[in-house]
Amino acid sequence: MKLPVFFSMLFMLLSQAITLSAQETAPKVQMAENFYGEGKIYIVIAVMTIIFVGLIIYMIRLERKIKQLEQKDFRN
Repeated sequence: MKLPVFFSMLFMLLSQAITLSAQETAPKVQMAENFYGEGKIYIVIAVMTIIFVGLIIYMIRLERKIKQLEQKDFRN
């Protein structure tokens, strides 16, 4: 996957998530309210961000390794 295509897909995904979170018509979830009230929601968001960034880094490294293997295969 080319990097500009990857970032455009990532942008579309994040823009959808922001749009959905901005809607106030959804019923309130008790667990989420508790996390927010106790300040633990930031820990949940941080863990989710770390996992998401880790997956992105893993995918980029995997893509580079695949490209190297393809180039090595074409040389032989």
